[in-house]
Amino acid sequence: MGQTSPCWSSIPLFVCLLLAGAFLGTRGADINSPLMGTWLSDASAANSSAIPYWEQVQATLSCDSTYQCEWSMLWGSDSTSWYLWNTTLAFGIPSYKPVTSRLFPENIWIGVEMKANTTSTFYASWGDDKLNSLLIEEKSFLRGSQGTVQYNMFHNFTYSGETNTVRYSTVMTVNSYVYSLWYLMRPTTPIQRETTQPIPTIEWQGKPVDRNILKSRAPRQPEKFQQSNNYYWMQMVDEWTIDGSLPEQAFTIGLQGLANRDIPQLYLVYGPNYKYIYSQDVFNYYVDERGFNFTFIGSNEEALKLFIDSVAGYVIWDKNIRESLVVAFTFAGLYDAVIVTEDMLDLVQNAGLKLLFDFRGLFTGMSDLDIYTWAYNQYWSYTNKEMMVWMGGPCGNEMVPGIADWGVKSRMFFSDLSTRVTSPEYALSQQMLFELDATPVIFGWHNYCKDLEREYTTLISSTGGWVHGLAEMPDVSFMNMIPLKDGMVFKNNPNPDIDLLATDVYITQMQTDGMGIGAWNKEGRGDIPCAWEVNSDDSWIQPTLLEFFFSQATSNDYMVNSLSGPGYLYPKASPSEDFPILLELAVSYMEELDLHSMSVMDDSEGSTVTGNQDLTPEIVNDYFTYMPNAFGYANGYTATFTFAQSSTTGAPFVSYDYYVDPDRTEEDVVSDLQLLAAVNSKRPYFMVMHVRETNSINRIEQIVNALGPDFHLVPFDSYFRALAQNPTFETHYKDGLNA
Repeated sequence: MGQTSPCWSSIPLFVCLLLAGAFLGTRGADINSPLMGTWLSDASAANSSAIPYWEQVQATLSCDSTYQCEWSMLWGSDSTSWYLWNTTLAFGIPSYKPVTSRLFPENIWIGVEMKANTTSTFYASWGDDKLNSLLIEEKSFLRGSQGTVQYNMFHNFTYSGETNTVRYSTVMTVNSYVYSLWYLMRPTTPIQRETTQPIPTIEWQGKPVDRNILKSRAPRQPEKFQQSNNYYWMQMVDEWTIDGSLPEQAFTIGLQGLANRDIPQLYLVYGPNYKYIYSQDVFNYYVDERGFNFTFIGSNEEALKLFIDSVAGYVIWDKNIRESLVVAFTFAGLYDAVIVTEDMLDLVQNAGLKLLFDFRGLFTGMSDLDIYTWAYNQYWSYTNKEMMVWMGGPCGNEMVPGIADWGVKSRMFFSDLSTRVTSPEYALSQQMLFELDATPVIFGWHNYCKDLEREYTTLISSTGGWVHGLAEMPDVSFMNMIPLKDGMVFKNNPNPDIDLLATDVYITQMQTDGMGIGAWNKEGRGDIPCAWEVNSDDSWIQPTLLEFFFSQATSNDYMVNSLSGPGYLYPKASPSEDFPILLELAVSYMEELDLHSMSVMDDSEGSTVTGNQDLTPEIVNDYFTYMPNAFGYANGYTATFTFAQSSTTGAPFVSYDYYVDPDRTEEDVVSDLQLLAAVNSKRPYFMVMHVRETNSINRIEQIVNALGPDFHLVPFDSYFRALAQNPTFETHYKDGLNA
C-alpha cells in the first residue's frame, strides 16, 4: 500500500509532499536517484496484482537538476494494444495534466473512464534523503454510469538495492472506498511502440436498397417435404491440419452440402473438443425428442456410394497451396463436385466419377490476392449474391471449414482475403461485398493470420450487411432443411418484478456466445438468473437449432437478440440509409422468437478494449424508433459508457459496467465490483455485467455470493423494468475521446 509517515496522520498527504518537495528542492544538486530509468513489471512475482488485459506495464522516470521529472507509464504487450501515459512532475509545487484519453489503465474492465475536459493534479516528493522512494499524490475525475466523481490515488515507487527492483504500489480512494494494487518491477530496455493508430474511413459507394428485401429475408420455415425419416450421420475427428485429417474431412463436409441440397440427409457429429459444443447434443435431440432414425456411415467411400446421385464429378485441390481448397469449395457448389487431393483419387475414380477440374500447380507462385482475383474472374458471376462465405478462422497449416457445407449447398463464393484496410487484398474484399445484394449475410469468419474481428465486421457492416460466424459452425445445410416440430412456438421466460430496495445494488448478467461455444452446456446453468445472446437470424438459417436451445431453457434462462441488428453488425459503420431496414428485419426475427431486448456492440472505432464503443444520439434514437416494443438494450463488450432512455417507451439503453475476465480471480472480481459500487454511489445502483462464454455459471454464483447482502443478481427483464422506473444513470453518448 505504499510507505506511511507520521506527518500524514495529522495533515493531508499532499501538504506533506509539498513540504518534503520544497525541502529537497533547496539542495540544488543534480538528482541521482536509483529510480531513474525504465522498469518493467514482473508477472511472476508472488502476490503481485494482476494487470487486466495489458499483461505488463513499463514505468520510466527521468529527472533534471531543476527538480523536474518526466514520468511515463506504458501499458501493454505485443499481444495487446499499447497505451502510453506521461506527465511532468514538479517538486514543491503542483503539476497539472489535461485529460486527453478516457482510459483508466489501472483496470480496463471496470466501468469507469477519465472525465473529458478535466485536469489531473499531481503532487510529488522524494520519500527519503537517498531518493530511493518517490511519492506522488494524484487528484483526478472519473465518469461512471451515474456521472462524475473525484478520486485520489497515491503512487509509491520504492527502490530495493538488495534486489535491484522497484515496488510500485497505488492506493486509490473514492467515496471512502480503498482500492490497492502493487507490482514488482525490474530494470529493462525501454519498449518503443506506436500507441495510436489512425481509424480508417470507408467510403460508401451506394447500393439501391429496396424494402422488398424485408420479404426475402423474413423469418421463414423450411418447406414440408416427403421424407422417410431415415437420415444418415458420420463422425468427425478433432484434427484439421492439411497434412492430417483435413483432406478427408473437407471431402465429407463438401459432400454433406451436396447431399443436403434438396432434402436433409446427412448430419455430421463433431469431436468432443470442437469449437461448437452442441454437435452431439443436437444429434441426441433429433433422436430422442424428434424421433429421427439415423444410420451410421463409417467411411467416405460408403457416403459417396449413398449420395452418388448428388455428385457430378470431382475437383482436385493442391495441398501445397492452402487457398486452393477455399477456391475448390466455390467450384464444388457451382459444379456439384466432391473435393479431393491427389492422395484420394482412388476414392472418386473407383466410384466412376469424372474429373471436372484440377487445381494442382495452377496457383504455384501466386499470392492470395492473385488466387482470389482469378477465382473472382472465373466464378463470381455465377455464385449466390445474397450470401457468401469467409473461410477464415484457424490458418496456416490448419483449416476448420464447418460452415462449408452450407456454402456448397447454397452455391456461395468462398473467400479468405484480408479485410485490413492497409492490406493489398482489401480492395477486392470491399469490391465483392459491394457487389452483393443489399443487406447481405456473410457466413464464416476472418482469417486469424491476416486481420482482426473488428476489421472484418467493420467492412461487412459498411456494405449494409451482417456477419453470421464462425467458420467452424457445423451442419447448417442439414438444420436449415428441418421444419420445427408440430406445434412449436418460441416462448421466452418472463420474470416477475423486483421487490426493489432503495439502498442496494442490482446486477444482471449477459452470457455472450454462451449458447454456441460457451457455458450453456456447463454445470450450473439454471441455478441463477442469466441472459443469453440468441442469433435471431437463425429463425430462418437453422430454426431447429433454436428449437433445441429453447427446449432446454430453464426459468432462469432469458433470451436476448444479438448482435446490434438482425445479425452481428456495427451500427456506426452501417450506412445510415440501410440501418432502419436492418432494424426492421431484426424486429421481424425477434417477434418470431419472443425476444424483447437487444445486445449491441460496435468496435468500428478501434480496439475492443481501448477503442470507443460508445454510440451517437442518432443511432440510439434509431433503436428507440424502429424497435418500439423492445424493453431495453445492453451495449458494449468491455465497459462502455452510452446511457439513455426512450422518451416515448421509457426503454433504457445502457452499457456494460463490467467485463468478467475469465482469467481474473474471483477475489479480484469482487473487489472490482465493490469499487464500481463506490464510484456509483446513488442507490439503487444498476449494473449490467458482461460474462464471457468461458466463465461458468458456478463461478459467477460464487462471485455474487461473496459481494454481500446489499448486492442482488436479478433476471434481465426484471432488471430493465426496475431500471426504467428508477433511472439512476446519467445520460451519455459518444464523446471526442477515442482512447
